[in-house]
Amino acid sequence: MLDATDTITGHAVLGQSDVDGALKKTGLSRMTRFYTVMLVVGPLFLYFTHRAAGHQPQLSDFAPALGYGVLFVGVLYVAQRAAARKHLEGKSARDLTMHYELDAGGYTIRSPSTDVRSTWQSVHHFDEAEAAFLIFPSATIQVVVPKRAFAEADVPRVRALLQASVKQPKKTFLRGSAGRVILLWLALVLMFVVIYHTLGAPR
Repeated sequence: MLDATDTITGHAVLGQSDVDGALKKTGLSRMTRFYTVMLVVGPLFLYFTHRAAGHQPQLSDFAPALGYGVLFVGVLYVAQRAAARKHLEGKSARDLTMHYELDAGGYTIRSPSTDVRSTWQSVHHFDEAEAAFLIFPSATIQVVVPKRAFAEADVPRVRALLQASVKQPKKTFLRGSAGRVILLWLALVLMFVVIYHTLGAPR
């Protein structure tokens, strides 16, 4: 824990890789990969369901599910890239130069257009990506703090400060990643069963 008068400072030009890394860590890319896997699992589920019912599966049985699945994954991927580009769109290197100050009481972020001071008590939670710390003022809003903004020796100090100062919310079943995956699996199984009967289950 830092002394009351101790401050960790750093600065960096926020780049596209910082934003992309944050998006990957916080779930949108994981969700895209999950549904990509489901594009394989879904048709296999339909195939074995048809076979179990004594029906010889045809390509036309899977075409609607595959078509909607490819479209959905494509929309997720495009949305991720668009969100990352929009965050930096139209901003110069000067605009994206961020100055960070972290101390025992909270953090400050300054740029030519931003001057934000917040206490640790007001932070919802934090996360750590490979190349950045992610501070969440709320459950859905994140502040990207690149690790390269700090001296190498200060990165462990930032981590220790966040761990000591930010109270992480308890993960319930529905909030945890395992719970969400199980719910998604159940929803997808239900979706494929509905598609199967809509295509026409053998009588």
